[in-house]
Amino acid sequence: MNIPLRSVSRLTGTVLVISAAAIGARSASAIDTIGFLETFALAEDRADALQELIPGTEDFYYYSALVAQQEGRLDDVATFLEPWNNKHGETPRYREILNRQTLLEYRESPDKSLNYLKQILGLRFNHQQERLDRKPDLPSTIDPDKITWNAYFDDTKRRYKNLQGVLDSGLDRILREEVKITDAQQKDLLRRLKHPDYERLVGLIAADLRSPSPQAFGSLPIHRELTTAQLDEL
Repeated sequence: MNIPLRSVSRLTGTVLVISAAAIGARSASAIDTIGFLETFALAEDRADALQELIPGTEDFYYYSALVAQQEGRLDDVATFLEPWNNKHGETPRYREILNRQTLLEYRESPDKSLNYLKQILGLRFNHQQERLDRKPDLPSTIDPDKITWNAYFDDTKRRYKNLQGVLDSGLDRILREEVKITDAQQKDLLRRLKHPDYERLVGLIAADLRSPSPQAFGSLPIHRELTTAQLDEL
């Protein structure tokens, strides 16, 4: 669509005017804020400086509560906090005044102030007290019989019906030391074996084939790894 050049110029001029007005408004707002900060800081009576603020604005609530805290009128601060929160929410300046209020009220309500600090800081005081003059009531040595391989394997058998808790290196030890295992553990062992170099292997496969629920010969990878001598023996 073709737009006449005159219309484009008029539109551009309108946009520039609106933009300039917006920038001017922001600049004026910034100047007003800086000007009030100077007025507030240098005022002999800061309560009088509050007359320049518009009631209901966050500046009004913030500086009104701040003056009340500086003058020690802590009970009056609550009259600003509730409408402030309802209208503007928990802004950073609202939280600042609330934190100041909690610290200023510590002398009169220490438990309330401490509970507030624990909550917002996520503090937990559930550590065990260390007493240097007390002998430790915890074991200082480990019973060797409780950390042997057999003790670990017994614990694994109580936890699992198969050999889920045993690493592949543990399977090697079960075979070479002829550790007693159940039928379910034996089937799991045969499913996981990768190499045929065990004297017990043929006997385990034969026992599995004679079991009530045998695994068909050739269905396991280890079946295909047997040597000719092992096949003849089987």
